[in-house]
Amino acid sequence: MLWKQAIVDARAMEDEDRLQYIARNQDKLRAEYVQGIFDAVEKGIQEGNQIGKRVLLPSSHTGSRRYVIQNYHDGIAICRVYGPPDLS
Repeated sequence: MLWKQAIVDARAMEDEDRLQYIARNQDKLRAEYVQGIFDAVEKGIQEGNQIGKRVLLPSSHTGSRRYVIQNYHDGIAICRVYGPPDLS
C-alpha cells in the first residue's frame, strides 16, 4: 500500500517540476504579454499591483486550456475527414 503513495508522490513532484520550468521560462515561450494589459484596462483596473502575473501554459501541458482546445480541433478534423463516430 505504501508503494502506491510513493508513485503518487513521484507523479506530483514531476508535475510540479514541469510547472516550475514553465513559470521560469515564460520569456522563451511564445506569449502575448500586451493582451493581459488590455484585459486589465477593460476590467477597470488602474493600479499596477492589482493586475498580477499571468503564467501561460503550453499545449503540451495536460489539462491546460490550450491542450483542450488543440484536442478539440484534432477531434473535429478527424470527424471532418472520416465522418461522425458510429457506435453500431
